[in-house]
Amino acid sequence: MNLNIKLLLIALCVGFITVTNAQEEEKTLEQKSDIVQDDHYAMFKIGYYNPIAIGDNFANEALEQKGGVEFSFLANLFDTPFLIGLQYNYFHSNVTNQQLVGAYNDSKIHSFGPLLGYQILYTNTWRANIASGVGITHYHNRNPSDHFNDTATTLWVIPSLSYHFNKTVGVYFSSSYRRDFMNIKTPAQLDSFFKSANYVSFSLGLHILI
Repeated sequence: MNLNIKLLLIALCVGFITVTNAQEEEKTLEQKSDIVQDDHYAMFKIGYYNPIAIGDNFANEALEQKGGVEFSFLANLFDTPFLIGLQYNYFHSNVTNQQLVGAYNDSKIHSFGPLLGYQILYTNTWRANIASGVGITHYHNRNPSDHFNDTATTLWVIPSLSYHFNKTVGVYFSSSYRRDFMNIKTPAQLDSFFKSANYVSFSLGLHILI
């Protein structure tokens, strides 16, 4: 009789442990599933864009950059942390030395192109990723009586960090390195000055998950 009671108690203990472990495994799987599902939301950024020209080139020596705006979209590529998307930004530059660049007063600069990225960190409140891409840039140069355009091929490298107040809305901060390879015909001795423009930029704005 005592033996049967002991066996029954042992069986109950084993059954309890088995059920408990199964419930914990189920919760873990649900949490993992939630993370995977959450990571597949599209990510939008819209914010203030502040480029700063660097190096020995026309953008740094003869132009003064003013702030602008940026917009980007990124989404996970299938079931991976890799990202694919698009980037657009705009800023304005005033000419500070016409002797170096010619008789125009300012330039409106628009850039657009695809992005590829990788999601480094994702939690309920924090996200971090890095993206890069190659795009097209138009410099719309103006003076009071005329205007003309220059074009460039642009390379971006963009690390970004965001903090989320809830599952949808957050704020982000990003910095980037940007190089514009200009399509400008110049004498050979001026190639290094006019053929490329280098920028470091800083951005701050709204980050939205949908």
